[in-house]
Amino acid sequence: MAELARDAPDTLVLGSSHARAFEGVRAALAAEARGAHRVLIAPLELGRLSSYRWLLEHRLAPRLDAHRAAGHPLRRMILVTHW
Repeated sequence: MAELARDAPDTLVLGSSHARAFEGVRAALAAEARGAHRVLIAPLELGRLSSYRWLLEHRLAPRLDAHRAAGHPLRRMILVTHW
């Protein structure tokens, strides 16, 4: 949440602990785009669709809406899940 408060992401990666595997992707994009592309990774331990929904509605959406109102909309969302 602190990262989301500081910066508006272009891409949100939401998922279980497997979402942490996107750290390498985030680093590669940051290097390639010279910081112009921002990826927020939100791993949720033992995540299920209901907990992802709660996190989106109650924690992420208000901040993402504020970023959008300031002219920085979220462009992509990646859901990482394992069933």
